[in-house]
Amino acid sequence: ADEGFATGFHLLALRFADGGQQVALLWPHIASYWICTLVTAAGGGWCRSSGRSRECQGGETMSQSCWQETQPFDYQIIYLVHYVSLAFQMTHFIWDALQFVSWIRSWAEASEPKLLFSTHPFGSQHHWAALSLCTVLLTLTWSAVVDWSTDDGLNTLAAILFAEIVVCGGATSLVL
Repeated sequence: ADEGFATGFHLLALRFADGGQQVALLWPHIASYWICTLVTAAGGGWCRSSGRSRECQGGETMSQSCWQETQPFDYQIIYLVHYVSLAFQMTHFIWDALQFVSWIRSWAEASEPKLLFSTHPFGSQHHWAALSLCTVLLTLTWSAVVDWSTDDGLNTLAAILFAEIVVCGGATSLVL
């Protein structure tokens, strides 16, 4: 179940809903899932195995202050890219879950699926712009606004980011 959303394969169900008529819309979306999966995995793997990380002064595994003040620049950049990719993918995941039933219904009725119940089509430049803007907001939140630490647990940060993704989706549907 989760593997389908992590890779974008959940979208293949939509291919069968309309007999393959609008399948071209799916491939960029699926490709972005795979690119994000690879970037997230590569960044996480590098951060864990490169030997470039420094011990945090507070003894935590990682925190916002440790990442910004203790880690070397190359580590900071790869850590940032790793989590930007994850933020983009999680926004995809949550927005797709919110829209999935309406997309199936749209394609079954031979109508064009819409982005977050707006008037703009799924896969349009508005879709990619909204995903990108939400990713920027999420990145600013975890990298500059919320003071987080792995020792305190990441539940509060995760709840804030989840709420931002849902609010971004709601704002997108209202604005578009």
